[in-house]
Amino acid sequence: MKKLLLLLVAVGSCLFAAAQTKNDARSRIPEDINPWNAQRQFDMNLLKELIPEGAVKGKSKVEQPRKAMKRADGVVVDTTKCFAVAQSYYKNYKFTYDGGDVLTYDIGIAVDGTKVTFTKLFNLYDPTDEFNTNSDYPVSGTYDPDAKTITIPTSTILANATVAGQIMGYYNAVLVAGTVDEQGDLSTDDCLVFHVEGDFDKIYTDQAFGVSEYTSTGVSYGIYQLYRNFQLVKPKAGAELVKFNDIVDYGQMYANSKITKSVTIVNIGSDATDYVVSLESDDNMFTTESSFGTISGHSTMEIPFTFSANKVGDYEGLATLEYEGGNPMMIQLSASVMPLPDYSKIVKNGDFTFSTNNDYPFDITQLDDGTIVARSTTDGNVGSSKLTVMFNVPEGKMGKFSWKGNNKNSQYNALGGMFVDDMNTAAYLYDGSDVDISNTLEMAPGSHTIIFQFDQYYRTGDSTEGMYIYDLNLQTEDLKADSAVLNTDTLNLGNFIIENGSATGTGYIEIINKGANNLTLKSATSDNSEITVGTNADPVKTLEKLNVPVILNVNSVGKKEANVTVVTSAGTYIAHVIADVIDMPDFKSIVTEGADLMTFSTNSQYPFIVENGKAYNKSSKVVDHTATQSSFSIKFTVPEGKVGTVSWKGHLWATPMTEPDFLSRDYAIVNVYAPNNLATKYVCGNDCDAGSEVAFVDSGWGDFLTCVPGDYEFEFIYIQGGDLTYYGEDRLEISDFALHLTESTGIKGTISDDNGEVVSKEFYNASGVRLNHMQQGLNIVKTYYSDGTVKTDKVFNK
Repeated sequence: MKKLLLLLVAVGSCLFAAAQTKNDARSRIPEDINPWNAQRQFDMNLLKELIPEGAVKGKSKVEQPRKAMKRADGVVVDTTKCFAVAQSYYKNYKFTYDGGDVLTYDIGIAVDGTKVTFTKLFNLYDPTDEFNTNSDYPVSGTYDPDAKTITIPTSTILANATVAGQIMGYYNAVLVAGTVDEQGDLSTDDCLVFHVEGDFDKIYTDQAFGVSEYTSTGVSYGIYQLYRNFQLVKPKAGAELVKFNDIVDYGQMYANSKITKSVTIVNIGSDATDYVVSLESDDNMFTTESSFGTISGHSTMEIPFTFSANKVGDYEGLATLEYEGGNPMMIQLSASVMPLPDYSKIVKNGDFTFSTNNDYPFDITQLDDGTIVARSTTDGNVGSSKLTVMFNVPEGKMGKFSWKGNNKNSQYNALGGMFVDDMNTAAYLYDGSDVDISNTLEMAPGSHTIIFQFDQYYRTGDSTEGMYIYDLNLQTEDLKADSAVLNTDTLNLGNFIIENGSATGTGYIEIINKGANNLTLKSATSDNSEITVGTNADPVKTLEKLNVPVILNVNSVGKKEANVTVVTSAGTYIAHVIADVIDMPDFKSIVTEGADLMTFSTNSQYPFIVENGKAYNKSSKVVDHTATQSSFSIKFTVPEGKVGTVSWKGHLWATPMTEPDFLSRDYAIVNVYAPNNLATKYVCGNDCDAGSEVAFVDSGWGDFLTCVPGDYEFEFIYIQGGDLTYYGEDRLEISDFALHLTESTGIKGTISDDNGEVVSKEFYNASGVRLNHMQQGLNIVKTYYSDGTVKTDKVFNK
């Protein structure tokens, strides 16, 4: 198969990524997925992408009130409203063996002889969530009055399973139960057994239980929710506090770390109560800022405990929570402070101070070739490894900080990076299966902080993924009093289009201060009156850039050039400035029909030009040192009473690939802005057809070539990814664009679908953030109809 794909690329086959729908998402789910492991094994959004189009039916889902339960003889069975509290195995979507989030909600139970029915056992439905249309089904079990137990079947075979609801409007929420080990593996039981106290006053279980996501064919894609502890109680007066953890273990950590963990206290009674916390600990290293307070009825309270110690050793603490009418609650606290790994083993030269995070530290290890390195330890688990390196460069010196290292990660799963002094923006990002990250940085006098970081977003179990660092080296040299380097020998202002008789633009000549004194601008001149130089530039410190503004102001086309002389406190520098000024390309010449209805525009910095009846990106066959996006647009209005058909011819020379690589590859995009809608098509391949008959070949996309009355824009884009490589002509060519109009009696510019007349559409990402238009990946589309109804769909846009 691989040879066949390579052959297709070699002969110029072109594939349009949007035509690939579910296969890409399915390929990103690990083949060896263990559905009975609670660890997150892939992005849950992938499951949304796998939902077949049209499978989630109907308009915005609203849960209907459940009818009263009836027995076979028609007698109504009362449902008692109870209060449920559950401790999940998940915290912040991450598996936590000792217990994660504590959830509270109302739940109903109906007892009919030996049949007990729970409503909203998992409270899956969320009325505030417009995009994940979960729902709850009643779950029934058999009551044994002698054993005082309720037994519910938990078969993992879909045909025999207990289905507790529906997830994302598609997947079956199958009830599962059993025991969970520290690795998150669930050993399933055939039944879930609840214990009953009194007259169903309290119901609880010793088992772990939850729901797994099943397709209609019986395939499980893993666990959606899993409870570590659970109990429900009937409403009762007074206060009763419960907790699920008696011991809070902070684990091992490094000195001077400050870690806060919380214990969730739940008041399962109906009335509020006051509480007070007393705390004793070794060397007073455990503290709390919540020593007293009030917990309302049927609510929770987080009691935080903070640990921090500057000495290696083991520490213990005991917290006691007391409240009126109840027994004291004891909470044991423990922590262990360990010495940092011996990072001196990765230092070649220099005086460094190190720190690392506690959960997934950089550890010292030895490679197969004997090299000692500091390596991240996420090892395929969800988390982040950080190594912080701090050092100082003396005044009057310039530091040269160098290191060696490697980064390995799988696409979609992880990312490596490095921060230099600015902790908010990564200076470098590393993405690839084998990336040499060795480098050297010049550092100014003063204190500096470097962070090497490796983040694992989804669990892969691949222990080879990670980053390692070694041979840290800091050398210093004396700074000259005044010294600088011209960083811009040639300043290319770019492309400009004459509009309304003129064109303007601004760029900057960069001069780096390599001296101890501030670098100042004294004067700047140009030998071309169309290219002038500004002299308003603030002084800069060592290794900062002096940015000298260069202004283009022209009223004629042609290649513009100038020599700019910049006089600074460190010397005089001459930079060559160039710009290319053109007239607006004659885009009408590529139109074969409907040109009188059209207007045209192009990106002035990265334009399309026209030659021999074809429009193509001016950047063709220019090495892309940085990522660029060339584009042009055709706009038109289809008159009332008409219907338009759009077509064009096209050809693409870009990176040979079957789908877009958004990091550093070349490909094309066609955007169609239609009334109340948007289409985005990604076009990939080398030396292949990019005309409308190929790009919009399938029926779903072909609809966008038929235009009802209204305003339209067709935008053609060529992306150059900044990979210093191009293929063939390195361009997207468009020609023979046509808008063919025909009479269409009765069309008034409205858009309709199977649900009625469309008024407008709104676009959101999977997290519910409003978008101006659809983005790549999963989108939520809300369609508003003239009758006032709303329909919500999931659309995966390639």
